[in-house]
Amino acid sequence: MAPEWLRLVVALVCAVSAVAILRRRLAPSAATALLACAFLLVPAGATDTASAPRFAASLIATPMAPMCGAVAGLWWPARPLRRRLLALGFAALGAALVAGLLHAASFDPASTGCSLCPDNLLAVPPAQGLAAPSDRIAAVLLGVTGLVVAVVAAGRWWRSGSLDRRVAWPMLFGSAGVAAMMATDAVHLLTRPRDLFDYWAGPIWNAQLVLLALVAVGGWWRLSLPRRTADRVARKVLAATPDVATLVGSLAREIGDPDLVVTYRRLDGTRIDVDGRPAAALADRAVLRLTRDGATYAELWHAARIDSQSDVLRATVDSSGLALEYVAAQARLRAETLDAQAARRRVVATADAERGRLERDLHDGAQQGLITVSLQLTAAAARSAPAAVARAQEEITLALQDLRTLAHGLFPVSLTEAGLLAALRELGDHTLVPLVVDGAAFSPMGAEVDMAFYSLVVDVASATPEASGAVVRVALEGGDGSPARVRVSATPADPDRARLLLVRAEDRVAALGGTLSVVATEDALVVEGEVPCGS
Repeated sequence: MAPEWLRLVVALVCAVSAVAILRRRLAPSAATALLACAFLLVPAGATDTASAPRFAASLIATPMAPMCGAVAGLWWPARPLRRRLLALGFAALGAALVAGLLHAASFDPASTGCSLCPDNLLAVPPAQGLAAPSDRIAAVLLGVTGLVVAVVAAGRWWRSGSLDRRVAWPMLFGSAGVAAMMATDAVHLLTRPRDLFDYWAGPIWNAQLVLLALVAVGGWWRLSLPRRTADRVARKVLAATPDVATLVGSLAREIGDPDLVVTYRRLDGTRIDVDGRPAAALADRAVLRLTRDGATYAELWHAARIDSQSDVLRATVDSSGLALEYVAAQARLRAETLDAQAARRRVVATADAERGRLERDLHDGAQQGLITVSLQLTAAAARSAPAAVARAQEEITLALQDLRTLAHGLFPVSLTEAGLLAALRELGDHTLVPLVVDGAAFSPMGAEVDMAFYSLVVDVASATPEASGAVVRVALEGGDGSPARVRVSATPADPDRARLLLVRAEDRVAALGGTLSVVATEDALVVEGEVPCGS
């Protein structure tokens, strides 16, 4: 068997690693199994001069100790632990316990020629005559169980992603190695003659101890991995602020996912890519969200096989958190720039459409009216008919009214001469529905703000159908050093037409650095806008 010092050193390493893992709450099931392995290694492999109680305990602990270590590696680092792995681990421990009890119940030291061995306190006299069959059953049980555990542990490593392969190989390889050595020992016991000295028992047991140490040291190494990974990534980030491709590429290499995708969030929650354009969620990938003060600023879309709660993944991402926040701010700035460009395009398009409408109104309205008047005056002059001249004068009056209305639509003169409140009250004389204005707490803020609010009221009034009880209410407040606010409500409302018209109003308010909120239903339309005092 192994030297006493080697077994105790391995037991100490397993105990220290298990306690460290339990303190970090990383893999409690695996740590518990490793701690049990450490305790069982103390009596396991007792020498011939050991006391009778310790000798009896060693008969059970010898197969149980390596199996606990193999199960500890098998359970690492699955979180949450799958039921099948949990069941397999307990079944393996149960098989090792049964094998140890079978061997202890039937083992008779005197019949094997061991004159220095103490008495077996666990021996059952009727079972001692069945020592050979009992040992064979125990060997078969341990061989099959060890082979299954070895295959499952190796399969877990093979199916894992590159990140899990890199960080979990000591535990999984150690588990597979210990289980494979137990299966090898079982085959050796089944095939060797019982009356010959077993030269291979010592090397096989020593190999199991070395592999158990690999599992324990692997667990300790795994605990320090997040800090070492974070330090390495932080050095790369702090060396020089990387571009987006370098940053994302570094993260992808560290977590072992070459297809890693990073998206960002605007303040309103809209998802965008690094260029500021709208981005969609990736349904086939898992997501890790990065937050600051409760708000998500970036999302890492990684392969589903990578555990989002992995401390290595978290440490890797947290170490580059400042760089990701910087990139997220750049993405939001690009998004704002794209919004401004789109707003300018919409303003130009709206202005073009407005000029086209004015051209048609002039051609089809006032121009045609004046042409008609001209023809009537020509005919009246030829006939010298006073009644015809009177009708012509009426047509001229109507045409002039149309021109005044058209000019008022282009830009109300009262807005610059008398202010916003007076212009809105004058507007009420031309709307199809009553317009109620309340501006007692409002102070003027300049022509641009006045025109934006005036145009907003015009758009809401245009979206309000003429009906019994229909009314548009306008409330103005603020100004004179504080933000200017407007609230326009209309009942009833045409929500589709309102949303179409209010796009222009949103652009005007946004151009002044303000905000606009719209709630449109079939029963009512409520629009609230705010413009900062510096506009």
